[in-house]
Amino acid sequence: MRTCEGCGNVKGIGEGLGLCDTCEAESVRRYEAHRVAGLAELEKSRPVLNLSCCCCGESTTGRQWWNRDKGFGLCPSCAKRIGETETPEEMKSLYGVEGIHYNV
Repeated sequence: MRTCEGCGNVKGIGEGLGLCDTCEAESVRRYEAHRVAGLAELEKSRPVLNLSCCCCGESTTGRQWWNRDKGFGLCPSCAKRIGETETPEEMKSLYGVEGIHYNV
């Protein structure tokens, strides 16, 4: 009988890592968190640029988001206004990560 290398559980041990389903899911979650944190650090190392707000056209600064036309970002006032109605997932999809791509 195999036991989980993470918690010692004897049920639901997968073939891969020798972990139970719960520990394997936690391991995947931690890996994803580290991967995302690493990507955020990489993005922070990119230069802050002078951009035009994609909503109002005002000048702003930020880092280019891959899902925006080159040279466009989101100004703080539009970010505040739009953030009141959009979900965080939608904001990230459309404008990037706050503090990295806009509201820098």
